[in-house]
Amino acid sequence: MPAAPGGTQTSRLHPILKAVSSLNRLVADEASYHAELQERHEQILKREKLLETLKEDPEEEGNSLWMLKQERMAYDETKRMLPKMEQLVREAVERLEGLMQEERGKENDANETALHEAAEAIQKAKQAVPALVGPRSEA
Repeated sequence: MPAAPGGTQTSRLHPILKAVSSLNRLVADEASYHAELQERHEQILKREKLLETLKEDPEEEGNSLWMLKQERMAYDETKRMLPKMEQLVREAVERLEGLMQEERGKENDANETALHEAAEAIQKAKQAVPALVGPRSEA
């Protein structure tokens, strides 16, 4: 486990730095869902194009139809996860902003570093998840 400033374990990290780490992980997870959605969409398009060429082979056509159905189901499942991921990122940002408010009055180098990292993480999260910037939508 990496050593933390003033400690020997990650568990002794500043609470803000733990929240930053959590937010960064959620943003990466949310981005992976978007990438997966794009990949699935491309697979569906390829499968639909393939189906057009299989009209004369009923067995292959049936198999391709089944595969297309599976791809569409996977696409829909992935798409349904996006609002949940956005909500988790939103909650992590709110939690981090709350921690920042609590720590602002405490003047020391560790807090300044943590506050700076938190502000950067929030900015990156808002760039990566545009829904965080707009009006709040209840999922």
